[in-house]
Amino acid sequence: MDHAVIEALCLIHENIERKGPGSDRLTHSLIERIRPLLPECPRAADLGCGNGHGAFVLAEELGADVTAVDFCPAFIDELKARLEKSPPKAGRISPRVADMLEPGLEPESITLAWSEGAIGSVGVREALKAWLPLLTPGGMVVFSDLCWFNRQPPEEALAFFAEPYPGMATVGNQIRTAEELGYNFVHAELLPAADWWTSYFDPLAGRLRELEADVEPESVLAEIIRMAWVEQENFRRHSDHFGYLFLVLKK
Repeated sequence: MDHAVIEALCLIHENIERKGPGSDRLTHSLIERIRPLLPECPRAADLGCGNGHGAFVLAEELGADVTAVDFCPAFIDELKARLEKSPPKAGRISPRVADMLEPGLEPESITLAWSEGAIGSVGVREALKAWLPLLTPGGMVVFSDLCWFNRQPPEEALAFFAEPYPGMATVGNQIRTAEELGYNFVHAELLPAADWWTSYFDPLAGRLRELEADVEPESVLAEIIRMAWVEQENFRRHSDHFGYLFLVLKK
C-alpha cells in the first residue's frame, strides 16, 4: 500500500476509540467462549491492535500477557499514553510497531492470536499462514473480517470493494481457507449492523468532519475522506449483503 495512503488512513482514525467496526459485547462473549480452551494467564498477540482496545480486554479479562502490534506509530503512541495513564488491572501489554505478518514473535510463543478488523489489510490467507507457526499446539485464533453474506451482492457493493478488497469472500469460503491451512473451525458469529454505527461509523464521522475543514482539495487525504463517506453510505444501503464475520479457530 502506498505510504501516503497509509498515512492518510492512520490520520482519519487518530483519537477515535475503535479503528474499525466492533462490539464490546461480542468481544466479551467470544472471550468467554474460548476461556475454557486456554491456559490460565495466556500469552497473546493483538495483531493490528490499533490503540489497544482489544489488548486491554484480553489483559484484564484473561490476565493475558499481550504483545500489541500495529504498523501505525500514532496508534501505538495512543496505546502507550493510555498505559501510562491507566495500565490494565490484570495481565500485561507490550506495545510494538511492526507488520502484523512479521510481528517479531518466536515460533510457538503465543496461545492466542487476536485481530479485530485488521486482517483484511494483509489478506486472510496470508495472515493465517503467518500466524500458524507462532501458536502453541492447540493455540487459538480469533479474528474479524469483511465478508459477503451471499453469492450475489448488489453491483454497487461489488464495485466499491473491487479495488480496496478484491479478495473479499463469503462466510463459507473464509472457513474453508482456514481449514486448508491447518486450523479447526470452532465458532463463527456476525457483527450486528447496529454495532457498526455506534462503535465505528458515528465516531469516525466526527473525525472526518474535523479533518474536512482544512484538507487540501485533490490530496490523498481528501480522497481517503471521500471514500470513507462512500463506505458509510454503501453500508447504509447494503448491510444485509455484507458485514464483519468473527471466526474462532484452533491450531
